[in-house]
Amino acid sequence: MPFAPSGGLPLLDAITEIQSLFIRDASPRKLFDALLDTLLRATGSAYGFVGEVLRDEGGAPYLKTFALTNIAWDDTTRALYRRFEREGLEFRNLDTLFGLALTSGQTVISNDPEGDTRRGGIPRGHPPLDAFLGLPVFSGGEMVGLIGLANRPGGYEDALADWLAPLVTATGQIVAAFRSERERRAALEALRESESRYRAILETAAEAIITIDERGIIEDFNPAAERIFGYCRAEVVGQNVSLLMDEPHRSAHDGYVDRYLATGHARIIGIGREVSGRRKDGELFPMELAIAEVKLAHGRRFSGIVRDVSERQRAGDERRRLLAEFQALFNLSPDGFVTFDEAGCLKYANPAFLRMCGCEAESLAGLTQADFEARMAAMCDPAYPYTPIAELDEAVGDVLRRSEPRLTIVRRSMRRLRGEDARPLGRALYFQDITHESELDRMKTEFLSTAAHELRTPLASIHGFSELLLKRDFDADTRRDLLQTIHRQSTNLAGLVNELLDLARIEARAGKDFRIEAQPLLPIVEATLRHLMVPEDPRRVALRIAAALPDVRVDAAKLEQALLNVLSNAYKYSPDGGAIELEIFVGEGGEEVGIAVRDHGIGMTADEVGQVCERFFRADSSGAIPGTGLGMSLVEEIMTILGGRIAIDSRPGRGTAVTLWLPAVTT
Repeated sequence: MPFAPSGGLPLLDAITEIQSLFIRDASPRKLFDALLDTLLRATGSAYGFVGEVLRDEGGAPYLKTFALTNIAWDDTTRALYRRFEREGLEFRNLDTLFGLALTSGQTVISNDPEGDTRRGGIPRGHPPLDAFLGLPVFSGGEMVGLIGLANRPGGYEDALADWLAPLVTATGQIVAAFRSERERRAALEALRESESRYRAILETAAEAIITIDERGIIEDFNPAAERIFGYCRAEVVGQNVSLLMDEPHRSAHDGYVDRYLATGHARIIGIGREVSGRRKDGELFPMELAIAEVKLAHGRRFSGIVRDVSERQRAGDERRRLLAEFQALFNLSPDGFVTFDEAGCLKYANPAFLRMCGCEAESLAGLTQADFEARMAAMCDPAYPYTPIAELDEAVGDVLRRSEPRLTIVRRSMRRLRGEDARPLGRALYFQDITHESELDRMKTEFLSTAAHELRTPLASIHGFSELLLKRDFDADTRRDLLQTIHRQSTNLAGLVNELLDLARIEARAGKDFRIEAQPLLPIVEATLRHLMVPEDPRRVALRIAAALPDVRVDAAKLEQALLNVLSNAYKYSPDGGAIELEIFVGEGGEEVGIAVRDHGIGMTADEVGQVCERFFRADSSGAIPGTGLGMSLVEEIMTILGGRIAIDSRPGRGTAVTLWLPAVTT
């Protein structure tokens, strides 16, 4: 049965009471005093506290109380309590039982504080501490508060802590809510201060106010007008207002205002219009002019309110420029962007998204979000269900695996668009094609798995046979056979490690350690043939060389390494004999030089030819032909950096021809 302290306050009633206070927007002091009183009554504890967990500048936690039982025991502590009872006392000493709960985030129960090694001691005169319960308060996975209860008759136990869990959870929600409200008010106050400063600036930079009579004679001219037009007040009072306008000068007595308004400019009255003004130095500038008419007993007066909009016009030009730049960026972006308005209609899709989906902009115009999602879902792999936009987590997004128009893996994220007044403006979707990244991750995983397998095989043989030699005595022939196996497998292992290191070095350096220079090809081929050693194979390479070979730009050592790998494969994969041929010739057009190595061995199928440069691929799956399966991968890496290419022609049972094509040096 659930734990329920004898005579205690029903837990549900306690939670309801606290939540009611919170809903009624009670003050924090009143609410947490009530909460502490509820906790004390519910548990039968003598005193306690409820506090918020805060952190100092160094990140260390400390406690600031919301509610604290008054257990002051002398004048000093009574004065301290009175001083801080409203704003809360702070406790920063963590070498205490409650400090342990604060730092560990775990419930702390001590029914013998006097003998508890975790106890940090209490000040002289402090009431006795016979039992202590520290309950961390969490909200959203973060510790936001701490409840401390003391001196319950009979002490505390885990069952009581578990029984209080719903109340502690409710406390966490309330603490988090007060914290959020405090932060909101602080932000609001900062915003108000910012708005006050902004308003002060606006008031200081007031618009120009010019008063004229019905004939257009200037009667008043404020400091802002002096600043905008460049005239001092004495220079313009008594002059016709046309002095300030992009209009021919008129007489002071020709009814200027009536004529100006009669031409259709009466629309300026009350609503304003953009016109051209003239400064003292003759410069014309755009200004926003609004005229207020005041009818008096002896005529009319007009107050013109002028705002220099030069900056606004320049800002408009700049805004248009920025919009054009953003449009260009979206058009050039390799990532897709789609926006919907607040009504859920598609407003924009950039070219990258159209390419991803294989559709035209016209086919998406005016599309509703529901129709758009139906199209997207139809393109996705059925094995990976499509998540509707409304269910997307803005902070996380998701990954789409699309099978149409081609196999594509796309990372998708969504942001809700809102105006300054928090009014919803729609949604923006971002699509990033991560197909290549995913393929690289897959290849890396497969490579590591295969490499581990290939390394484990010779290591297992070396370890097993050496262990046999150590533990048992064998006759000379057997011992020699075992040692030969160990030597052979260690040689294979060394070759595998060396080729792995070569591949890693070439990829990491991206050809930076290659010494590429123009040189004749024949000496490199001859050096390769001298270094070619095939144990117990009497065959020799038949060499054919075209006349007038052009030079090539290569790293001689790296090309020799690539050619040596190709020649070694020709010997290994023609175990039943047959000529090994090497031909050097110039390709059509004279722009490439080819080195072709042909054998008459086991050959390969078309599928095998397509995989021959993949790491650890071997045409002979039986394992009878030695090798690491890295040789052709290394050849491909070297040829790529040299600016060349590989061509392979093979037929099962008829042999293989591998041609290394190199760019010729042309004058």
